[in-house]
Amino acid sequence: MKNLSTIGEMINDEVARQQIKKVDFAKMINCERANVYNIFKRNNIDIELLKRISKVLNHNYFEDLAKNMDLARPVEISDEEINRLQSIDNFHEAVPKAFEKLGIDVTIVQGTKLGVEKDIPLPDYILSDFNITFTLGKTYEEKCNGFWGDLVHFTDHLDNGLTNMVCYYSQNNGIQFLNIAIVYMTEEEWYDTIRFALNEIETLYLPNTWNHIKKLRDDKAKI
Repeated sequence: MKNLSTIGEMINDEVARQQIKKVDFAKMINCERANVYNIFKRNNIDIELLKRISKVLNHNYFEDLAKNMDLARPVEISDEEINRLQSIDNFHEAVPKAFEKLGIDVTIVQGTKLGVEKDIPLPDYILSDFNITFTLGKTYEEKCNGFWGDLVHFTDHLDNGLTNMVCYYSQNNGIQFLNIAIVYMTEEEWYDTIRFALNEIETLYLPNTWNHIKKLRDDKAKI
């Protein structure tokens, strides 16, 4: 196991290793979902809660504490960081469900790592087959903050009430993209947002991409 500085990080690591969703883990330990992030980061866990976690994950964390009391060292985390983590978790749960409801299989690719070394502002997540991108907490236009100059042109989608969506056009490759800011939304709100985004692709911006979506649907209907 990798070196972890707190027992909260150990619990988070084990939850990830067992591929348990945060929302499911919260239910398993009878805890509010928002408090799960506090457990992972702040490490202020009472004895009864730690007992439940040990049983659920089949791991004796009391033994770990006895061997290394430094694991109980608290780690402060801001409310902003907690909200960010909740939004990411919400995004990974709700967006695939929205596409599934629409009869479309998707693969979400993390995009930021591609530009880290050169400090290039890139979308945080990409659906490459559909030219849809996502950025955390703000639109890609806000994230770029003029970085690309005239190489990328942005158009707001304010007439539909979805202020967390922009369309942008790259002069380098001549491709248009639809970008959606990742903010905490209900599954229904994410579904409406994704459905609207696909409608925009179909009717206004990306007819070639829409043909790809249509082919996926047709292929699924043949099975």
